Amino acid sequence: MFELLAPPSGAHNVVVSFIPLAQTYAVGGSLSFYGVNQTTPLQTQSLGSMASKTGIFKSPDDGTSTSPNVSVNSGNSNVVVDTVATTPSVSSFSPSSPQTSRWAGSFTSPGISIGGGSGFKIGGGSTRSGAIPTANTSWSMTGPPSESGGLSIAAWAIGAISLKPAGAPAPTPTPTPLPTPTPLPTPPTPPQIAPSKPPGLNLPNLDVRRRLQSAVPVAPQSKKLTTEQAPICDLDCNPCPDCEPPTPNDPIYATPRTEPRNKTGEPGITLGSRNYNWSVPLVSLSGRSGMDFNLSLTYNSLVWVQQNGMIKFNPDSGFPGPGFRLGLPIVQPRFQNSDTGLWSYLMITPSGGRLELRQV
Repeated sequence: MFELLAPPSGAHNVVVSFIPLAQTYAVGGSLSFYGVNQTTPLQTQSLGSMASKTGIFKSPDDGTSTSPNVSVNSGNSNVVVDTVATTPSVSSFSPSSPQTSRWAGSFTSPGISIGGGSGFKIGGGSTRSGAIPTANTSWSMTGPPSESGGLSIAAWAIGAISLKPAGAPAPTPTPTPLPTPTPLPTPPTPPQIAPSKPPGLNLPNLDVRRRLQSAVPVAPQSKKLTTEQAPICDLDCNPCPDCEPPTPNDPIYATPRTEPRNKTGEPGITLGSRNYNWSVPLVSLSGRSGMDFNLSLTYNSLVWVQQNGMIKFNPDSGFPGPGFRLGLPIVQPRFQNSDTGLWSYLMITPSGGRLELRQV
C-alpha cells in the first residue's frame, strides 16, 4: 500500500512496475480522499506482526484460514482502507459487512479480468467507517478443490490503514478582562455661611462674628508612624502600639506562587496545580572531588499566576523563554507576604520550584 499526501488536482495514472517473471498475477486500485489530516494522516499502529507507526498493519495469521481478516487502531471519524491478495486459485471472493468493495480482479485462461468476472480471484480492496478502539475488515473466500476431495485453503495476505480526519481549527483565546477601578469618593463640600444683610456704615457684622466664635474647633490629628518610618514588626515580636497594619507590598506576585495551587518543579504532572514539568540534560562534565558540572533545560507549563482578580504572566522570568529554566537558581527581589505580613525573598530552583526565604 502506498500513499501520496495532498496530490495535485486532475486525473492521474498509478503505474506499478514488476520484475520480469515467467508468470505474474496482479490486481490493484487507487482511491482519492479529501478532508484528511495533513500532519498525521494515518492512525498509529503498535500491535501485531509487521505493524508500523505509519498506520499499516499486516494480519498475524499468515494466510492459513479461509477468511482473511485484520484489525487496526481507528476512531469513529476515521475511514479504514484494506487490500487483500491470494493465489490465483480462489473461486469466490467478497468483503464482509459493513465494508464496501472498491476493486477486485480475477484470472482466466486468456489473462486477467478486472472487476471480479468469472475465473479465479486474485485480490481486491474495500473501505469501511472507523470505530473505537479498533476496526476489523474481513473477506470470505472459497479455496480450490483438493485432490482428496473437498476444498483446500489458499494462501493470502491482507493489510489495512486508518485515515484520520482533518482537525477542527484551534479556538481563539478570549482576553482576560481587567477589573474596573473603583472611582474615588467625592470630598464633601464644606459648609458655607449665608451672608447676612449689610451692616450700617463703618459698623462690624456682629452676626458673622458670633457664628465664627461659636464654631467648635477641630482638634489636630496625631501623626502615626508608618511602616517606612517604624521598624518592621514580625509575628513573634511584641505588638507596636504606634504601628499601623502593614500594607501588602508584593508587586512580583510572589505570595500566590508559594501556595500549593501554584506549585511547580516536581517531575511530571502535579495534579494540585495542573503543572507539567519536563527536563532534558544538556551538558555533563566531570570535576574534581566529585563536584561535576551538570546543566539541564527544564520547562514548567504553569506560566501564569492569579491574585485578587489579576493575572500575571511569566512571574518567574523564565529563560530562554517563559516557563524555561537553564540549570541555575535565581533569587528574586524582596517582597512582603500578604498572608503572614513577613518580608521574604523567593528563590527559583533549577527545576522551576519556588522556595520562600523569610527574613527573621
